[in-house]
Amino acid sequence: MIITESMQNLFNHYFWRLFQFYLLANIGWHLYIAVTHDPGAFYIGWIIPLFFIGLFVQLFISTVRPSQARYYYCVLFLLFFAGWQIWLSYLMLNELRLFLLSLLSGFLVLLYLNHRRFGVKQRRALLSLFSAVLVAIPANYLGYEVLIYKQQPAYSEWAEFAETHRAMGTFEFNWLNESAIVGRFEMPNEHNDLSPLRVFDLNTGQLTIIDIGGGKSSVSRHGNWVGYIRLIDKPKKSVQYIRQEMPDGPKEIMLEAESFGLGSFRLLSPDGQKVFFRGSFNKGIPSPKVVYWPWEQTSWVADIKVAWLPDSQAILIAQRDESTGYKLQLNVYSLDLKVIGSIPVGEEITLIKDLKISPDGQMLYAQTMHRYDVSLDYYNLREPEKGWRTAVSHLVHDWDVGAGGKLVYANTPYSSGYFDFLNPRALATRGIWLFNPEDGNVVRLTTHPDELPKFSPSGNQIAFRRHYQSPSSQYAIPSDLIIIKKTGSSN
Repeated sequence: MIITESMQNLFNHYFWRLFQFYLLANIGWHLYIAVTHDPGAFYIGWIIPLFFIGLFVQLFISTVRPSQARYYYCVLFLLFFAGWQIWLSYLMLNELRLFLLSLLSGFLVLLYLNHRRFGVKQRRALLSLFSAVLVAIPANYLGYEVLIYKQQPAYSEWAEFAETHRAMGTFEFNWLNESAIVGRFEMPNEHNDLSPLRVFDLNTGQLTIIDIGGGKSSVSRHGNWVGYIRLIDKPKKSVQYIRQEMPDGPKEIMLEAESFGLGSFRLLSPDGQKVFFRGSFNKGIPSPKVVYWPWEQTSWVADIKVAWLPDSQAILIAQRDESTGYKLQLNVYSLDLKVIGSIPVGEEITLIKDLKISPDGQMLYAQTMHRYDVSLDYYNLREPEKGWRTAVSHLVHDWDVGAGGKLVYANTPYSSGYFDFLNPRALATRGIWLFNPEDGNVVRLTTHPDELPKFSPSGNQIAFRRHYQSPSSQYAIPSDLIIIKKTGSSN
């Protein structure tokens, strides 16, 4: 690269000062993150890259003239910093993509300004604009952080962090009772898809593997209590079991293997005595405990969403089929699949992506689509005249409903799409949030990119996973299982 005199003067007078300011601002930002959020942020964000950048400086910059050293230092820094932050963005979805975009855009603007067609006034004008962009992007992010913190009370009635269990809960989990959690907890060198089902005792800190009787097992995310259903194949007995851990112990339903055909939505009832099965059987329905929804009754999987009512005597089904012109319907069915009630959804709701009912049967929550907008809406079953109302006005992947109809959800940076790094508000509002339908208030419980919040059976505790890796990765990094409690709770 040939460095002209005008480039060097422009760099020394303008960009070098901005670059120094930005280095200090970025270091200060990471120190703030390290103190208030994550102690590892400063180490990952600065110590490691500066170490390797120092090696580059020793190897390459020592061979150039001192007058050009600062220019090459910035070029090397930008190249390494860009690669480092792209990797961090993929692995951890880090907010530093904002700084990366600023630095790269500044470098391109610097090269562009060196063109001879630009005079002094035009260069100063563009430099002023560039400086404003450099300040505006992090200021916008910090402004949203300050705005959110001012708007939300500090943890309200919930304690901050009651318990932290290191390297736990890297996969699905849920509460077994108030003092035990069941799930797939990763052990050293253990692939998360192969880790067995374990019970974690919060009082003793001990892990116990659940005996599933041998054979193969598979996982479905359609379970309504543990979060998934264990399908246990016992070839010697020629049967299959649908098993789910319940508060009063494990529940199993036996299905004859030779009659078990293709299907989905094997959803166990809250009492553990029945299973909703959508699919087809080779030799008819094998068990009176199976509530059978024929595969051909709806056209495709996305057209049906199911939730058991708490008493296990009825099922709520959201469906669209050809007979109604694919108009969305939300009906309550008896165990023999006869319509015994319905819930109006209105013309504005075109699709329901997920359904959950509060343990007391009072509140229904649904991830809905309003033409092109996705939101998390709720419907008070005891006050139907109020209709549907919106709890969260954007897509939420991880959410749970507890006693009293309260909603807890994870507002992670990747919850709305691949381009959230261009939306500082999506980053500034990440964390675990609590919504109370009684007053419509939303409380921010954490500020990390946490996942999988789950209410305990009493609703007085919330467990969630602190996990920084992209969910698309094949292997999980051990994460923390964190539990927060209601202030004054004895659990």
